[in-house]
Amino acid sequence: MTHIDNYSVHDFLSFRIISDSFTKGLSKLNRPFNYFLSDNENRDPDVVVKIGQFKRKNIPAYIVDNKYFIAEDYFYCKDNDGRTKWELEMNGFESDHVEINFRGNSSSVGQLIMPDYLVQNIILRPLLEVLMLRRKRYPIHSLGLIYEGNAILFAARGGAHKTRMSMEIVRTRKADLLGDDWNILDESGTLFSYPFLPEIMRYRASKQQTGEISSPINKIKFLMTRGNQGELSQLYSKKNGKVKSIILASRTIGENDTIISRLEKNEVPTRLISSNQLEMMNEGIGASIPFFRYMQIYSYIFPNSRLANHWIKAKEFLGRTLKDVPSFEMKMQDQYDHSIFEAVLNLK
Repeated sequence: MTHIDNYSVHDFLSFRIISDSFTKGLSKLNRPFNYFLSDNENRDPDVVVKIGQFKRKNIPAYIVDNKYFIAEDYFYCKDNDGRTKWELEMNGFESDHVEINFRGNSSSVGQLIMPDYLVQNIILRPLLEVLMLRRKRYPIHSLGLIYEGNAILFAARGGAHKTRMSMEIVRTRKADLLGDDWNILDESGTLFSYPFLPEIMRYRASKQQTGEISSPINKIKFLMTRGNQGELSQLYSKKNGKVKSIILASRTIGENDTIISRLEKNEVPTRLISSNQLEMMNEGIGASIPFFRYMQIYSYIFPNSRLANHWIKAKEFLGRTLKDVPSFEMKMQDQYDHSIFEAVLNLK
């Protein structure tokens, strides 16, 4: 049975997912972009993802490392990450109307619970970053919030209290939550919500849980969670706002106080891009994310392509868009407390 879902990201980027999996999955994690589900069928979506059996196009191609088939505007491979295997064909990524064919196979329980999640995490999500930049927007790995009508962008790697701060926002309602892990910046300096896997935040909010979903019982409950769209709408703000401050945060050992200092303007784009690159190589549910490697392989053959120049264009965009925004480095104590949240709200 074929399932078709249509998505629209703030009306500027649309995609469709077509799956022939025998089930839509037992968990809403099977739809990590469900915040952007749309009832309207776009006749010409920017991206079409087809999940299931397919036959590779028979076109002339370079062969790299004995398994990557590269032609202009075309990429194909069979790849694996331990017990997870996949076959991928992607074309149109240079011309902005992308077609992805994907077949994944894993021995993990997650493949049964969320059979369509794999391609959305390891291919679609990083690809959307590339396409957004061409539309003068850029997703940033960060916590985003609205306070007194303005946006604050709090960027940090794992373990630097983003989750705890997100939970404090939800609990106290002193600010509005845009995104707990991703947010979209447009060329005017306005920040928009971009929840990916919002069910994680919904589950934590319902349980008032601030840490990792680590125990076996909690993992089972989480994987079987069945929230609704209304709960997500209440959790994430529909507002947007101009960015009034940027905070690049890190957690330190041996500090009893939070130390805040001004950042040089040229540091901010470089560090934000480095964080996004790490997310393109990060561990995901079921498999690590290979997209950064795929970009590099394509760029090796086509060094002057749009894909090869993505990071240069991203740095230019961030430098231009954020040049007048106050930027800070925040070195935080190991343990989170309310004073950190107050400091973020009051930075100017």
